[in-house]
Amino acid sequence: RLIAWQQKKIETFSPEFHKDAHQYVNPEIKEILETYQTAFSQTILDHFLKAQARGDIRQGIKAEFLLYFIDHMFEMMHDEKLASLYENPKDLFNEIVQFFFYGILPPPAEKEENQV
Repeated sequence: RLIAWQQKKIETFSPEFHKDAHQYVNPEIKEILETYQTAFSQTILDHFLKAQARGDIRQGIKAEFLLYFIDHMFEMMHDEKLASLYENPKDLFNEIVQFFFYGILPPPAEKEENQV
């Protein structure tokens, strides 16, 4: 859900809007956003821990690390040098998400296709 929400946000708003929204937020709105972000982060952390308990996430990885990495994924979206490597923010976002889930290894379906 987090990834789908972020992807929709990228498709809906221009890169300029995102940049302005992060640079020119008044203090009251910033405080509200930070409160929301804290609650949202805790919810995501809880989901990671539940997924880990079900075996959907590797046991040896700290759920807090995953949350930390996701925070940095959003920062990466605003890195001008990195963004310049892609035609649009959606392509960059998809690359980051694929890297998050698969690292440098091909996704399982792609790996199976290449072995046939």
